[in-house]
Amino acid sequence: MYKKVLGNTFLLLLPILLIVSFVNIKVDSAFLLKDFNKEIAKILVSGKNVEIKYLPNTNGDALEVDIVNEQLKLKKNSPVDILVFGSSRSAEINSHIFPNNTFFNCNKTGAKMLDYIAYYGLYKRNKLLPKYLIINFDFATFHSSKLLNIDKRAFYVADTTKPLSIEGSLFNDYKIGLSYLSIEIDSNLNAVDQSILLSDNLIEFFNPSYYQLNLRYLNSKMLIATEKDYGDYTKGEFVIRSDGSYSSILQSQIDSNWVKMFALKFIEIQKSTLIIASDTSNIYFDYFKKLLIALKKDGVIPIVYISPINPLVFDNICPDMHVALEDNIDSFCKENLILRVGSFNPHKYGYHTAAKLWRDAYHPVSSVVSNIFNSHREQLKTIGINVEQSSMPKTPVEKAF
Repeated sequence: MYKKVLGNTFLLLLPILLIVSFVNIKVDSAFLLKDFNKEIAKILVSGKNVEIKYLPNTNGDALEVDIVNEQLKLKKNSPVDILVFGSSRSAEINSHIFPNNTFFNCNKTGAKMLDYIAYYGLYKRNKLLPKYLIINFDFATFHSSKLLNIDKRAFYVADTTKPLSIEGSLFNDYKIGLSYLSIEIDSNLNAVDQSILLSDNLIEFFNPSYYQLNLRYLNSKMLIATEKDYGDYTKGEFVIRSDGSYSSILQSQIDSNWVKMFALKFIEIQKSTLIIASDTSNIYFDYFKKLLIALKKDGVIPIVYISPINPLVFDNICPDMHVALEDNIDSFCKENLILRVGSFNPHKYGYHTAAKLWRDAYHPVSSVVSNIFNSHREQLKTIGINVEQSSMPKTPVEKAF
């Protein structure tokens, strides 16, 4: 009797599983099964932007490797003037800010310190190190993060119990980067277990939300070459620019009420763990310092960039306006004559409200990022970089220390 019920249940569910599988395989919006990276790399290196229907968190490392390989394949092997190593919080740094320089933003969502070492290995071994390297430093650079789904919203929170890891596509370049930094390679270090990634992808594949997302794009091309600088968030369009930068949403499309609700929930979850002062005493901060010193020896001028946090979040997490983690970074930069641009504190740049200027708890829009670099334009000029002043907002901001 039990086997018969089980068999009938399976037969009832089989058509649903087949339909879900067909839609998810055909669309594959998160690139769980198909590798779109080589195609994206070809379009970007050709000088065009790429419009995709969804920005997946997976395979971001492979994309940066494929971009470099495509450049070498087409003999476009001249280093750019300005290169960025960063995460989504530096993705808004774009070529419009630096009109007199060649530029590329090498970033991926959730990038950590080990990724930067791998990028260093990738670019140095291919003789593509730039004249200036902007390195994004944020509150999650030196520790792992874990995903929490709360009230149907995704929150990435600190996980200091787990060491940082590196994806397989960047593992060899990470080892090369370590050797360039004269750091002994841990013989026990391995790339992220592919079986874990496969398990995560399988869970995502049968996630009802993923099916709904794919159903939305069933009759759409997942990626096309485009001249557009911005996608249309309301239509699910997302554009990666040929300079590697991207904006996930137009400023006019930001729902300030949603951002406020998200920020308040984020504060509740992260209040005591967002900015961890002890990060500067761990091994990854030591790697960070060695990377900056190595870049200077390579003839590269490093610039440390800190993306400001949503003012509502900052005021609740740092009520005394003091960030020990940033102070430690500042001390090292001053000691080694390295320019630091940006701050966790948005008030230093005259931003006291998040209204249509932050798209969530910690991602500012492009105008905020442009203004930060403009605020440092005199310091940047001393090292040979001229910043586009036309992007300055009409309302003057506080002088950046």
